[in-house]
Amino acid sequence: MSRTIFFLLVTCIFSYGRVYAVSDARPVIIWASSPVAPGETAMLQAGNFSKEAKVQMVQLKDGRAGSAKLFTNPLALKWIMVDVLQRSESTLKFVIPSVWEMGIYACRIVDGQVYSDTFYLNSPQCWWLQGDQGKTASPGGWVRLFGNCLNTDKHKTSVQLKDSLGKTFAVPLEYAHQFDLKVLLPATVSSGSYEVWIHNGSGGEMTWQPCGKLKVCKEEEWPSTLFNVKTLGFETALRQAKANMGGVIYFPRGEYHLSDSLEIPDNTILRGERKDLVSLYWLDQKQLRKSLIHGEKFAIEDMTLYCQNYFWAFIRVDKGEFRMARVRIRADHMFMLGRTINEAGFRGRKLNGDEKGDESNALYLNGLESFSITDCEILAGSTGLTLWNSGYGIIRNNHIQYGRRAFRCECSNQLIIEKNNLEGHDMAATGNDFATFFGNSEENVLFKENRFANAYGLDRELLTFDATGGAYFGYITSVSGKKLVLAKDPLFKRYALNPTDWRNAVVCILDGKGVGQYRRIVNHLGRDWEVAAPWSVDPDETSILSIVPFRGRTLIINNTFEDGGNMQLYGMSIENIVSGNKGIRMSGFLAWGLNARLWGWQPSWYNQFLHTEIVEGNSYSHAPALIGIWGNVDTMDKIKNNSKVPEKERIVFEEIWSHFEITPKMADLSLARCNVVRNSAIRSNGKIIVSGNASDVVIAKNFISNSAAGIQLDKKPDYIYLRLNRFENVDQPVTGEGKDKAVILTK
Repeated sequence: MSRTIFFLLVTCIFSYGRVYAVSDARPVIIWASSPVAPGETAMLQAGNFSKEAKVQMVQLKDGRAGSAKLFTNPLALKWIMVDVLQRSESTLKFVIPSVWEMGIYACRIVDGQVYSDTFYLNSPQCWWLQGDQGKTASPGGWVRLFGNCLNTDKHKTSVQLKDSLGKTFAVPLEYAHQFDLKVLLPATVSSGSYEVWIHNGSGGEMTWQPCGKLKVCKEEEWPSTLFNVKTLGFETALRQAKANMGGVIYFPRGEYHLSDSLEIPDNTILRGERKDLVSLYWLDQKQLRKSLIHGEKFAIEDMTLYCQNYFWAFIRVDKGEFRMARVRIRADHMFMLGRTINEAGFRGRKLNGDEKGDESNALYLNGLESFSITDCEILAGSTGLTLWNSGYGIIRNNHIQYGRRAFRCECSNQLIIEKNNLEGHDMAATGNDFATFFGNSEENVLFKENRFANAYGLDRELLTFDATGGAYFGYITSVSGKKLVLAKDPLFKRYALNPTDWRNAVVCILDGKGVGQYRRIVNHLGRDWEVAAPWSVDPDETSILSIVPFRGRTLIINNTFEDGGNMQLYGMSIENIVSGNKGIRMSGFLAWGLNARLWGWQPSWYNQFLHTEIVEGNSYSHAPALIGIWGNVDTMDKIKNNSKVPEKERIVFEEIWSHFEITPKMADLSLARCNVVRNSAIRSNGKIIVSGNASDVVIAKNFISNSAAGIQLDKKPDYIYLRLNRFENVDQPVTGEGKDKAVILTK
C-alpha cells in the first residue's frame, strides 16, 4: 500500500469516528422504541452510520387495510428531516412532530448519499400466539396474539387468516389492546395450517404484519364414561377408568378419606359435584411421599383437596397435559408441627428434614405441552406452583396464598398469567422467580392484571427475573454469515442440567462493531458457534460478545405490586414491556444489567417502563421507591474487598476473570442499554434513578411529587436524555454527579 493511499484511508477513518464507517455499508436500524406518540421522543439503536447521519420521517396515510399482504418498499413517500437531539456512536434520539396524529411513522437514517432500510414505528409486532388448545386452536375456539403496538386506540385492529391456497378471510375480535388481543374462530373454519396476519388500523394497505403459523384442529375428545365413586368405590372406579383408556371419575356430595397416593390414568377427569360439596382428605402419614396425585394427562374439577401430610408435591404432572378448574387446595404440610407429641401422634413431626418448608409444592408441573389452572383457590405452606420446562399454559383468576412463593417459573415459555391474587401468608414469604437456572430461555409470557402482595422474607422480590449463568465473554476471531469463531474456549456454568448445551441461548454484542444485536444459538462445538440468522452488522475483532440464557419478550401489564420488594428485570432481560403497573409500599421497578458473580455478563436492553405508578413510596430500609435503570459490574477488586462474598463464589469469579483475560475496557462496558421510562408517575417518597454501567436511557413525560429527589443521575451512565418531566413538591428535581452531562429538555 502506498503512503498516499494509507494517509487517505486513515483520514477517512478518523473523520467518521469508527473504523467500519469507511465501508460502503448502508446504515442499519437494529431497534427502535415503540409505542411512541406525537410529541414524544423516539430512540434508534443502529449501526454503520457516521456522526453526520440524519433521520428522516413520514407519517403513513391511514386508509382501508384491504387484504393481508407484505410490502417491502414504501413508494412515493414525502420524507421530512427531524432534528437529532442526542446521538452516541450507536444511537439517535429525536422527537415525533407534535402536529402529527397517532399512527405509524416510517423512519430511516440518511448518511451522505446512502439510506438505511425503512423502519416503521408503531407497526404491530407479534411476538407469539396461543390458541385455546395451546399450540393449536379449535374450530369455534379462540386465538390470542401478544406483542407490541397491536392496537393504537385510533382505528380498529384487523386480523386475517390465510390458508394454504392463499385465500384470506377476517376473523372477529373479542378485544384488542395495545399488547394483546383475542380473536374468535368461526365454528365453520376448516382444520389445517393458516398464516396469521395483523393490521393495527393505521398506515393503510402497506402495514400488514405476519404473526406466524396457526394450526387449527378439532379438540381431542376424552372418553366420557362416568365412574361413580359412591357406587363403585374409588379403587374400582380408578381401575375401570384405566381399562377404559380414560373417562370421568365422579364424586357425588360427600367427604372422601384417602391414604395412598393416586396415579391418574391418561384422559381422565376427577370431577366433583361442586367445590363446596366434595372434599378429598388425605389421612395423616409419617412417611414422606413424593406426590399425592400424579399423572401425565388428566384434569381435576369442582372439588376441595385437603392434606396435612408430608409431601413434596401435592399434585405432580409430568410431560403431557393438565387442566384444573374450580378446585380448592388446602396443602398444609406444616400441620401440627411441634415438639410435644399428643395422644393422636400428630405433633413432634419434622418437615421433610427441612423446617423452612422450601421443598413443598401445591402443584409441580414438569415438561407439559399445555395446561390450564383457572378459578382455583390454593393455600400452600411453601410454594403454590412450580413450572419446569412447561409451555402454552394459562393461569387465570386464581387466589394463591403461600408461605414461601406463589410460583417458581423455570425455563417455561408461552404462558398467560392473568387476573390472579398472589399473597404471601407468612413473614418468611418472598416473591416469585422467572428464571433460567437450568436452561437457556424464558420468554413469551404475559403477566396481566395480577395482584402480587406481602413479600417480607429473603430478598422480598415480588416478581424477579433470575439466574446467573453464561458460556462466554470476550472477542471473536472471525464471522461468516451465521457462523462465528470465539477467540477463547467457552466456560460453561456447572450447576445446569445440560451445562454444555447452549442451543436457544443468545449471543449478544455488548461493545464494538455491531453493538446492540443479539442472535439465538442453533449449534456449537468448541469455539465454532452458529446463530439462527446473519447479523445486520457483522461483528469483527473489536466486538465484545456475551453468550447467556435468554430472558425476554415478556409483557408485564396492569398489575398491582403491594407490600414487598422490587419488580425487577434482573440480569439478562431484552425487549420487555412493563406498562400500566401500580406499586404500593414496595421497593420499585428496576432493570438491571449485570455481571453476576457466578457467571455471565448479562445485558438489560430495550426494556420500556410505561405508565408506571408508584402510589405510595414508603418501604423498608427507609429507602425511596425507585424506577431504576442499573448497570452493575463486579470487578476483582470489589469481590476481594467484599467479605460477604462466599469463598466458593470468590474462587469461581477469579477463575472466570483469569480464563477470559478480562481487561479494564471489557469490565467497564455498558450492560444496561436503550431503556425507556415514559409517562410514569411517582406520588410520594420515590425517584427515578440511572446508575452504574448504563447508557442511552430516555426519561420523558414523567411526573414526580412529594419526594426528596426527582431524577437521580449518577456519574457513570452515558447518553442520558430527559425531556418534559414534571415535578411538584420535590426538593431536588434533577440531582446526581451525572446531571451536567445529560441532555435535559423542558420543551
